[in-house]
Amino acid sequence: MAKTMHHWRAAVGMALSTAACGGTAVIDGQGGFGGGTTTSSTTGSTTSSVTTSSTTTSTTPTLCGRTDDRFWFKLWASSGEAWGCDFDMDTQLGELTFEAEVTRADQEGLVLNLCPPNANCPPTEEVLHFDAPGLDNPVPEGAYVEVRLAVERPWACTARLRIKNLIAWGGELNPVMGVSVLWLEAADGVAASFSGGGYGVSTAALGCYPNGPSCGPPEDDYLMTFLPDVEPSNAIELQMGSEQSWIFEGPLFQERLNVRNLRSYESGACDDHWNWAFWLARQAPEG
Repeated sequence: MAKTMHHWRAAVGMALSTAACGGTAVIDGQGGFGGGTTTSSTTGSTTSSVTTSSTTTSTTPTLCGRTDDRFWFKLWASSGEAWGCDFDMDTQLGELTFEAEVTRADQEGLVLNLCPPNANCPPTEEVLHFDAPGLDNPVPEGAYVEVRLAVERPWACTARLRIKNLIAWGGELNPVMGVSVLWLEAADGVAASFSGGGYGVSTAALGCYPNGPSCGPPEDDYLMTFLPDVEPSNAIELQMGSEQSWIFEGPLFQERLNVRNLRSYESGACDDHWNWAFWLARQAPEG
């Protein structure tokens, strides 16, 4: 659903129940796992230029435990269009990308102006709200950003949002930071990132419910792995509800992120394949 910049090209936006299998939840900065040896069989597929995989362990799982946390965003455009799963059937569907200036930033989200500094056009007020457990808005006021979002409804509603820093916009250097870095990326309903972010997302089944229902994919809890395109050994692996600091070399600049796996499981019920959500947010500078 392509639109022009002046018309509308757009985008964004615990109580971990532990031990169904006797494991211990890892919350807030304690990601990563160790111990035990497993054997597994793996299948792979590629969706939206992101490689995903599914690995089923054959040993007794120790990381079972389920959360139902979600990420959501709502975008109200000055044109009257609305994007986001919380708009139910009134949301626009497809992908939207636009560049903008952040004229206001707070914990609820952003107000965005789509009129570039070198253009003769009135300023706009595009209101973007987003939220998820543990997520603080990392996008600073005054920054020039590229916003990309996608809303799909294959059965349930799925949503993805990415906000990247622009080096310059409308002939002016970015007054906040003159490098291209990721401010925020999040998804709900799918374990997939947008292309070009310097990393991919994969999932691995834990074998938590060998006798669970299996109308479609069998019931199971999953790990979620974030794998950089460069130096794959720098991947991080998170169970549901866990959050971890992650530093890796992005396409143009070092990315310093906090990453959270909000939920990652299959319920085993028919037509219920949307239990995936995560967010990545740029870390605040030290000091």
